[in-house]
Amino acid sequence: MIVHQIDNIRRKLTRPDSVAGLDVKILDDGKMLISGVVLSRKKESVTHDRSFSGITSIEELKQHVSPGLPVSICLHGKGIMHKKVTAFEGDYVDLLPQILPNARLKDLLVQIQPGERTAPCVSATRKDQLEKWLHIFSEAGLDVVNVTLGPLLMDHVLPLLTVKEEEMHVGDFHLWIGKEGLEKFNVNGTSPTEDVAVEIDQKSWKASELIGFSQAFVSLAGIDPAPASDDELMKRGKVEYEQKVLFRKSGWMLLIFFFTMLLANFLMYGHYEKENQRLEEEISINGRKVDQVNEMQALLDEQEHFLSNAGWNASAQASYFVNRVASSVPEKVQLTMLHVYPPRKSEVASATKADVQFDGQHMVISGATTNSLILNDWIKVVKSVEGITDVKITDYHQKSNESIGYFELEATLGK
Repeated sequence: MIVHQIDNIRRKLTRPDSVAGLDVKILDDGKMLISGVVLSRKKESVTHDRSFSGITSIEELKQHVSPGLPVSICLHGKGIMHKKVTAFEGDYVDLLPQILPNARLKDLLVQIQPGERTAPCVSATRKDQLEKWLHIFSEAGLDVVNVTLGPLLMDHVLPLLTVKEEEMHVGDFHLWIGKEGLEKFNVNGTSPTEDVAVEIDQKSWKASELIGFSQAFVSLAGIDPAPASDDELMKRGKVEYEQKVLFRKSGWMLLIFFFTMLLANFLMYGHYEKENQRLEEEISINGRKVDQVNEMQALLDEQEHFLSNAGWNASAQASYFVNRVASSVPEKVQLTMLHVYPPRKSEVASATKADVQFDGQHMVISGATTNSLILNDWIKVVKSVEGITDVKITDYHQKSNESIGYFELEATLGK
């Protein structure tokens, strides 16, 4: 089952889209006279591309057959015999007495009319002669996919004719047609003077073109060729052509595959390169933000350390103390300075400006008065302020009882 499926795939891959069917007559001097028809397959229909005739050389033939176009050949003429045998049961050796007595099968190529017939038409030629003719086409770079000796393939064309006659002159052959198709044929002594027109699928053809048409049609439709005693020899060109087509199509498939992979790789590389650039930019931006956050955190820590050392993070409300002290000043007392959180005295002399620490537990009050008793009474009032735990005189000097006395008080603030 699998082998059959693989064979069907191979047939579809190697089935040609165009074929040149050639009618090749071997002349008495060994030269060839060639006519042909080129057919193409478009979807499920067959179209006629061109016809040519009167070709006498391979070089001239190559002008009508484009490179890579497979050819299907009907050989007839000198060195090829045709005969209708009385019986054929599948053994080609049994045909030799009816074709050429005393001949050996290994020296001859015998080809029979396709179809199950008890008395088929048969063609034969010498193998070495056939190989010489095939070599001429192969040397010219032509791909021979089918070889038929005589009009044995006409059975596949006769049902297509709009009007069927009992006898027809097709090229160099005189055909007799019966109910089952081609009954027998002979080689015309001379070609008919008038080339009769025949009709196939509402298209007019010359009768002389039917040989080439049958060759191209059979190869294009994928119909099996006429059986032969040496199928390997007859199918050699077809096998080489199929291998060439498979190699070429496999090459294209591999090329397309690798191109697709490279394209996908390129697109993926481009996508991930852009993504990588975006992530690197984000990392760079985030790195700068982290640096900024670290700098701000360091600055914040420094400020917190400064405030902690300065005592400015104490819970006492400086404005409250200033307001209460200032509102309680007697008439006879004049304030000259009210210093909340003064610098620590032990560090003022030695520390730099950046290293000065403040005393968050004291307030220094300086002023002047003419009456020390009033100052004593006011000190008591200041001590009574909620949050102030103690007030002491740190400095007082007065030249005489009548002169102004200058004082400095230090109030201790509660925590």
